[in-house]
Amino acid sequence: MSYDVVVAGGSVAGLFCAREVAVSGHSVLVIEEDFEIGTPEHCGGLVSTSGLEELGIIPSGKTFDSPIVRAEVSAPGGKKITIDAKKQNISVINRREA
Repeated sequence: MSYDVVVAGGSVAGLFCAREVAVSGHSVLVIEEDFEIGTPEHCGGLVSTSGLEELGIIPSGKTFDSPIVRAEVSAPGGKKITIDAKKQNISVINRREA
């Protein structure tokens, strides 16, 4: 069997990506290394709260530890870029509560 897209990882980001690919009319396969999706960890710890809402996932209030308002990316040569992340609606989550 063949697919248009293969997504490696069944985290929130992987599933969101797979859904968007499928909605666009492409065939997609999600592969996950663990026995079931979300085990032992639910995701990498950063999530788009608006993305969760689009997926129909409404976590409890205890799930969110703090919002991300900016990020700083540093290159090996010392150059730094600061990104305003308020519009992306990204939060750190407590994976034990998610």
